[in-house]
Amino acid sequence: MIYKRLFLFPLLLCAMLTMMAQKNITLMTYNIKGGGMTDTRLQNIAKVIKYNQPDVVAVQEVDNRMLGIFRHDYLKDLATATDMKYTFHPLVSKVYGIGLLFREEPISVEPKTFPRGANSKDREDRGIIIAEFKDYYFIGTHYPLDDIDRDQITSWIISFAKRAGTPVFVAGDFNAKPNYRAMRTFTNNGFKILNDVNQYTYPSDNPTGCIDMILFYDSAEEEKYEVEDSGVAPSGGVNIKSQSETSDHLPVFVQLKERATSGIHCLAISRHGVELLGNRVSNTGSKTTQVMIIDQQGQICREFSLQPHQSIALSLSKRGCYILKARCDAKTQVIKFNYIY
Repeated sequence: MIYKRLFLFPLLLCAMLTMMAQKNITLMTYNIKGGGMTDTRLQNIAKVIKYNQPDVVAVQEVDNRMLGIFRHDYLKDLATATDMKYTFHPLVSKVYGIGLLFREEPISVEPKTFPRGANSKDREDRGIIIAEFKDYYFIGTHYPLDDIDRDQITSWIISFAKRAGTPVFVAGDFNAKPNYRAMRTFTNNGFKILNDVNQYTYPSDNPTGCIDMILFYDSAEEEKYEVEDSGVAPSGGVNIKSQSETSDHLPVFVQLKERATSGIHCLAISRHGVELLGNRVSNTGSKTTQVMIIDQQGQICREFSLQPHQSIALSLSKRGCYILKARCDAKTQVIKFNYIY
């Protein structure tokens, strides 16, 4: 019993630190049908967004014209009402375009415009906003009506994601259903559609298809995030199926949980003596060292010797928090870590 108590506190600390290290994020996309915006519609849209507490929102059809002639910053009003920050990318006459809402200030924001083709059936240029956050990129967009124009943007985003080196989310009104060419091109290149596409999004009063989506790409062998919930966003009591009260599109959300990485997640690493990096235990010293691995019950589950400069792969039968104790001469070294197989 004394032996178990000896390791109770560091193991609890290990568990708490592991949980704190994992992040959950909520993402949304909402085409707000900006034309003819009213205070009531804006406040209803804000209530829906605020109810879902998203980290980032892609917003389409932001129209800063009031009564067709005056200018008014509706996206700023929406950001204020949702306690978020914002950025706007105008695509038509400096008053109509797309935007992002975000809680955490991005590291960088880059808007990009894609002019419509010479034979396009679209009436406007389209664009994207690329926001770089600490752990991922978020790209907001409103896709063209023309399939060739869609191909141009799709190709650019795929190229960007494959060289990004970190997870990339793409959210917006794609003006395309999941089986359209642009969306198949995404999925054929490793992208996943995260929201439930069986929950239709347009038109809001009687949806016939899902064209509002949130996509994900991760070049890592093991994806960083997993979906906990997705689909049409909860309304918070607002009538999201009424175009006059909110929009002609339904809002889409995805709740994501950071996936625990495979191998070993160290909470303490020694640079002298025994070192635990990746899934390897190494003796960086000049003397033979005795190593014990102790589980959450305080029991020894592995015991071995490491010769000077020897390195071995550590394999354990169960995931969880462990303590590594290394003894050399009269000195003892302790490393706390989380093992996930």
